Amino acid sequence: MQTHEFTIIASGLDPEAADFEDRFYEAGCGDATISIQKGAIVLDFSREAKTFISAVITAIRDVMKAGARAERIEPDNLVSTSEIASRASLTRSAVSHYTTGKRGSNFPPPVARVTTESPLWDWAEVAHWMYRHDLDFSLVRVVKAKIVRDANVLVEVYAQGAVSGHSMRVSGPLMKVAKKITQPSGKPASTSSGTTKRYEPRQRVAASH
Repeated sequence: MQTHEFTIIASGLDPEAADFEDRFYEAGCGDATISIQKGAIVLDFSREAKTFISAVITAIRDVMKAGARAERIEPDNLVSTSEIASRASLTRSAVSHYTTGKRGSNFPPPVARVTTESPLWDWAEVAHWMYRHDLDFSLVRVVKAKIVRDANVLVEVYAQGAVSGHSMRVSGPLMKVAKKITQPSGKPASTSSGTTKRYEPRQRVAASH
């Protein structure tokens, strides 16, 4: 078993409710630190599982079991040049050379804000490119990036209530485990905005190094 760290952004429960923290704990989210940031429920997981896929999928399932709605998994798969530099431990200048074709070849094109001064790239595609170009980038990081991207697709599809037969690109292994997730019922309660509020987990899984 390995410990996998990631974040789920959720909504649909009232942080001021007396049983707010208990609902997550009883649903199996005792390995997450919960906070309220900018009105959103943020669960920072340190989850033990055989694979990263299993860790992410079971965490989504547990969040739903608590009655909340999983909005997305972070770190976000849409990245700016600054974020690429930070994640890849590169200078912004080096990333700029890659994105403009001054260094390397066939760098993936941006996928969002293409016509603006601050376009965004698909982190999974960028990670794969860096791995293929021997930029000291592990295959494990590439796989995790693709899993987070695919999981976010599934979260969006579940929110729309139509998973089966969905045509968007999702890896086979992730789709198989995703079938274990059940969509929670009930109307979401509004979350409050304001200062960050943290709820420490009752039991924490130690992160591996």
